[in-house]
Amino acid sequence: MVISKYSCPLVVVAGATGLQGGSVIRHLIASDKPYRIRAITRDRTQKSAIDLLELGVQLFVGDIAVEGDIEVALMGAHYFFVRPHHWKLFSFLMFYIYLQGVTPFYEGDNEKEIAEGKNLVRAAKTAGVKLFAWSGAVSPEEVSGGKYTGLVSIENKFTRIKATTAKFAKEVGLPTVVVASGFYATNFIILKRMFVKQSDGSYTLIVPVPSSTTISIIDVEEDYGAYVRAGIESPAFGAGTFVRAASDEISFDQIAASISKASGKKVVAKQVSDEDFAAKFDSRGKRLTSMFHYFEDFGVFGGKDIGPSQSSLAGSVRTFADFAKGVKWEQVLIEAHPMLG
Repeated sequence: MVISKYSCPLVVVAGATGLQGGSVIRHLIASDKPYRIRAITRDRTQKSAIDLLELGVQLFVGDIAVEGDIEVALMGAHYFFVRPHHWKLFSFLMFYIYLQGVTPFYEGDNEKEIAEGKNLVRAAKTAGVKLFAWSGAVSPEEVSGGKYTGLVSIENKFTRIKATTAKFAKEVGLPTVVVASGFYATNFIILKRMFVKQSDGSYTLIVPVPSSTTISIIDVEEDYGAYVRAGIESPAFGAGTFVRAASDEISFDQIAASISKASGKKVVAKQVSDEDFAAKFDSRGKRLTSMFHYFEDFGVFGGKDIGPSQSSLAGSVRTFADFAKGVKWEQVLIEAHPMLG
């Protein structure tokens, strides 16, 4: 709940108008514990910022990349959540948009981004932040022992930045909980080319791995904040822990079945050759194919169980089936084309 009393813990949220930051704020508001919430935004006139203000959230207009701004924003802060708004390619969602050939929203300098991450850590340490909640990531390169090093240069770059920042926070003694997101459920809306229309009017969800392969998945807009709340409130987490934010360990067969039930259309998952799958995504298909093979070999979280993160939640989260019910699948499937060749 949001309370204005000065004695209540102050949570500062960077990237507050984004999917993850917005979810964090909503779940903290829903908590039975009192918080003051300060949202950092660069534009207080946008609707999402105005909506936060109406919920009792403080707005701080500034840029977390500017040292002076972040120092002021963190004054009196107990908790600090960061998913930097300018590191847009951190999420699997943006990674897949990139794979579809859309120009990335941001292409920054690696050393500059690492320096900015360290500046955030220093600012939080100086401000006396009790817990730094960091939107982290698992590095496929590290998990696979170097087997998967060329999935996509941007993805590798940004997981390295995340890992470097988290490591630096540990080095300087800043209490940190890392909250890493699973595979975004919305990727199945973005990746329309995975759906192939059959002559009988049914659809196939094609994958380059066995359709029984499971992935850790999350409806990030609805539920990511539940895991950050657990990282802050649950005795099982807190400083020095890693929260795996995913509501489901679900196979592609189950994903197809959920889409079929929600859409009223027959949808089945099917493994196709690497070559056929890659061909659906033009020049970027090989990278996407490798990512799915990484999931097959190591899972989204490098083989780590999501159970402990699930059991520490204060409430329920949405399954993929729940997510699928709210999607207008006819708008996704209408763009499906027959497999060539």
